[in-house]
Amino acid sequence: MAPAPPSPVGVLRGHAAAVNSVAFLEQGGATYLASGAADGNLKLWDLSIRRPAASISAHSKAGILCVGMLGDALLSHGRDGFLVLWDVANGGVHARQRLACGSYTFTKAMALGAHSILSPLEDAQALGIFDTRVDNQAPALRFNGAALQSGMCMALDVLPSATASDGDPCASFEGGLVARFDVRAPATPVASKRSPMVCMAATPSGTLLGSPSHDMYRMNWETSEASVVYKAKSEGINAIASRPDARIFASGGRDHMVRVFHNRTSRRLATLKFHTDSVYCVAFAADNKLMASSGKDTKIALWSIYPPS
Repeated sequence: MAPAPPSPVGVLRGHAAAVNSVAFLEQGGATYLASGAADGNLKLWDLSIRRPAASISAHSKAGILCVGMLGDALLSHGRDGFLVLWDVANGGVHARQRLACGSYTFTKAMALGAHSILSPLEDAQALGIFDTRVDNQAPALRFNGAALQSGMCMALDVLPSATASDGDPCASFEGGLVARFDVRAPATPVASKRSPMVCMAATPSGTLLGSPSHDMYRMNWETSEASVVYKAKSEGINAIASRPDARIFASGGRDHMVRVFHNRTSRRLATLKFHTDSVYCVAFAADNKLMASSGKDTKIALWSIYPPS
């Protein structure tokens, strides 16, 4: 008989709305988890006691799309059109900087290096890079997706680059185009492939792409070809994350499941059953020991999956 799938090592309850995004962070030798919800509430959880160290209304009732670390600050992106950087020293949450990206879509911004933010813009077909070191509300670089004639931007990622220290921006578009951009020549994508996707995650062997229908792909940027990694039997994939040590990656699905895969072989290792509704986010801790998942059921599950030896 096959062993039963593992259960969460912890469950965080406290949000009153869907938890759209989670991110691990280290402060003063302690591990915290930031979570952003669909009602605009941002929580910082002290994982040593599994309780919120701070809880604030960070964005409007339109909700928080994503949270993540940018250098020593916590980044939140809301559907109110703002990017906010927060000081999170000693378990507190205090606003440091607020930038207007002007986007009201579901496309999530993300950190680009230690000082820049890759973000959707007011023009739903465009994306831009904001430099947080300068007091300027305009993006330092702008990529015009309209020239690609593939509709609005759906998902963003940052890819390792031999020419750019912070990485190359990558975007998927409504019409099915997945494009990689060079910050030295922002007008033209480096490579592209027709494959409609809603989530992405960079790995050493290519970019993982999640489909709104059923399948997961891996993009090889040397050939601009996407190969099928996993063919789901049910509803689509909302989120993908690769563990920092690149040994495994995980997906969150509309079928309430979290699936864990071997990164090199793409073999499915586990199907984790806990959530009672669509899973919106999966994230790994920097030390590779914990994974978190969250979604529409308002709960956050903590998992210890194939911890490093």
